[in-house]
Amino acid sequence: MTTVATTAYLIQKLRELLSQPQGCNLTIKELTAYSAMSRSTIYRNFPAGMQDLCLEMLRQDLQRLLQQKLNSWPQLIEYSISYIVHHRICCLNVYQLLVNQKQQFYLLEMLKQFLLTYIDKQDYGPYFKIFLNKYPYELDFMVAGILYNLMDWFDSQLQAKPEVIIKKLNCGLEMFLFHFNNDTMQ
Repeated sequence: MTTVATTAYLIQKLRELLSQPQGCNLTIKELTAYSAMSRSTIYRNFPAGMQDLCLEMLRQDLQRLLQQKLNSWPQLIEYSISYIVHHRICCLNVYQLLVNQKQQFYLLEMLKQFLLTYIDKQDYGPYFKIFLNKYPYELDFMVAGILYNLMDWFDSQLQAKPEVIIKKLNCGLEMFLFHFNNDTMQ
């Protein structure tokens, strides 16, 4: 099996296991038994084991999200929150595994890269790039706010209604756009 095929297969098997209620306690041993892959094959493709597997699965999900025809921030937020609600168990398990492994920094960087790529694809992308070059902390502030709200929601086991989370995330954008518009009008 090629590296690409092995990776795809392992991510598929990981996703299946994480879609089960006890998935937050998943170990490499359980993944090897379920996938019929050896430990050495898993570690050859994912040197940090479960951490790398979860981050790769999340990265692939974010890439698929970028391929959606979502032309506005509210559409992106609504689609993302709907995805999380629809894949509740898997998303909670991935989050728990990453938090247990203290991977919040990687989540922050992954979300930052995702937003930069999303902004690049928009008509206003070049203007945002100029703004972000002038005020790079603005993106960090926005990403931290998004991650804080999402982590708070996940920590509560997704108890808050999706509409509340959507509203919070859209408010973050409104603040960002306020700073952006004030800067471009000067």
